Amino acid sequence: MAEYALYVDLTRCIGCYSCVVGCKNWNQLHNTKGSPVKILDFTLGSYPEIIRWMVPVFCGQCDKPPCAYVCKTKAIYKNEYGIVVIDQEKCLGTGKCEKACPFGVIVFDFDKKKVFKCDMCVDRIKSELDPFCVSVCPTEAIIFDKKDTILKQKAPCFSLDQEIGSNVFYSYDSELVQHLKDIKNEVYF
Repeated sequence: MAEYALYVDLTRCIGCYSCVVGCKNWNQLHNTKGSPVKILDFTLGSYPEIIRWMVPVFCGQCDKPPCAYVCKTKAIYKNEYGIVVIDQEKCLGTGKCEKACPFGVIVFDFDKKKVFKCDMCVDRIKSELDPFCVSVCPTEAIIFDKKDTILKQKAPCFSLDQEIGSNVFYSYDSELVQHLKDIKNEVYF
């Protein structure tokens, strides 16, 4: 079975938060601290040549997911689509995976006493629909496809953490990539 991935064209993202709000609504996450999608908002350069970047950050659907390694009940695993999912029946809600996530996008649902993360709307994928964040993005900045297709058609691109094999890819800009490397430890860990 093919592995899936997300691609974000950062030249198209306007920071409208549709992906953030859409994700929380689709997944009925009304009592959480944070969101399974977050937006980094920063500027690069100096006046008069300033560029503002909006970078949506999703679960990386990592090849080596740190969240799965710390889950003692093995509730977190990679499914047949290459997507990291949480088996809510096995989840004890300890929050260890929250702390292990390098992107800070695993959230605790206070109503269900469980953790939640982006699973690329696997329920929608099984119905041959795009993840909800893709369908609500007004600028079509977020693309869902097979990982191989994204890597062939969208090169050059980069992921936020290559060491653990993040499978969310972004349009390439050398200045932006360097800035994200510089702030990685401040933002993600």
